[in-house]
Amino acid sequence: MGNRLLQDAILRNLEVIGQACKDYGIEHLESTHPNIRWRRIAGFRNQLAHEYLGLDLELVWEILCEQLAPLRLAITEHLDSHP
Repeated sequence: MGNRLLQDAILRNLEVIGQACKDYGIEHLESTHPNIRWRRIAGFRNQLAHEYLGLDLELVWEILCEQLAPLRLAITEHLDSHP
């Protein structure tokens, strides 16, 4: 929490992930991994991009700790099955 550079990097990467989901196609991702909240990820991207100063960093940390690993697994599985 005390490292502003690390915070910026994490927030930017989450923004990129959300945009990539939108660009790839939420419906397609939902069809292969319905347990992941793809629309919420894309919506969070918008929040990151447009409400930067009002972000709850505790919430961001919670997302990283609880949801990043399942998301990474789903994306890896999806890419492996859809080259």
